[in-house]
Amino acid sequence: MVEEVDTTSNKQQQVIIDNIAGLLEFFFSDTNLRSDKFMKNEMKFNDGMIAIQKLLRFNSIKKITTDPALLVKAVETSEKCKTILKLSEDKSSIGRLNKFDIQKIQDNIPLTLFVKGLPTVSEEGDEQNKAKSFAVQIEDVKNLFLEYGDVTLVRLRYKKKLNKSEPTIALGEAFVEYKTPEMAQKAVADLCADKGEPNKKLVLQGETLFIQPMKAWIEEKEKCKEGADAPTKKRSRDIKEEEPVEEKDNLEDGFDIVWKPGCVVSMKGLPDDCDREAIRAAIQDYHEDPKEIYIDFSRGQKTGAIRFETPNDRIIELAEKLKEGKIKISGHAVDTAHVLEGQDEKEYW
Repeated sequence: MVEEVDTTSNKQQQVIIDNIAGLLEFFFSDTNLRSDKFMKNEMKFNDGMIAIQKLLRFNSIKKITTDPALLVKAVETSEKCKTILKLSEDKSSIGRLNKFDIQKIQDNIPLTLFVKGLPTVSEEGDEQNKAKSFAVQIEDVKNLFLEYGDVTLVRLRYKKKLNKSEPTIALGEAFVEYKTPEMAQKAVADLCADKGEPNKKLVLQGETLFIQPMKAWIEEKEKCKEGADAPTKKRSRDIKEEEPVEEKDNLEDGFDIVWKPGCVVSMKGLPDDCDREAIRAAIQDYHEDPKEIYIDFSRGQKTGAIRFETPNDRIIELAEKLKEGKIKISGHAVDTAHVLEGQDEKEYW
């Protein structure tokens, strides 16, 4: 008697593996790592690897599977994953074959377009506290630009919030990133013009979009900053209030990073019940204004960082006391702490 093979089940599993492979390809891509702090921190403190158990917590992966073996199989069998990803010896972690370094942070500039004029809609409320949302979806924007090549990322932009009580305001702007510089240049040649009218105008829900290369947008932004230093221009505070940030938890754009050396304390071995407020409370004697520091940490991580605005002698003292266990977080001493310097500091930023 010949045993029947459940080909339907095999096909379903292959679809799941293919979907997982696509997600892993994106999560570990240059495009995502430029702005994904969680991924970068995990890879930085774990020899470039991320535990599969942590990847299984990602909502998009969790919706597909909770089986770590399927992630292993995706890396081992997917033709695309095999060229960019690797498994640890015990197959418990996944990492990149080519290390993500600080140089790649700038690599998105020739790939990216700045888009302005996307439709938005105002929500109910008084004029001063009126929220504004995008009237289009990311897919709507992506589809407009696909004729020039593969779009790897669309990032919608929102106005920076000075406090949590402020409404969310969509700026009607976005960054569109292509897979290769050639694809981006093809779009630029058709959609952008230094003078006069471009060859083609893109319209979305009746709104004509303004499009320019990211490089040109950065240059204009730098000119605004230079002008802000002049006494006849706007105060720097006013400029800051107008500068937008991204929708996703105030992540850096990945191309406009300004940092000073000696300002970051790296920590390993944080307690399971740790959160940002617990870290802030533990180090309250080391800052007068909460705005002077940023706690770079997400729940569930064992690593984190404390970032100061400017270098000072107390930063080294803080790192030493954390390392010696004289300062405890949620009642627990960390495994180790030190001030980042050299290449480690560059890679952090």
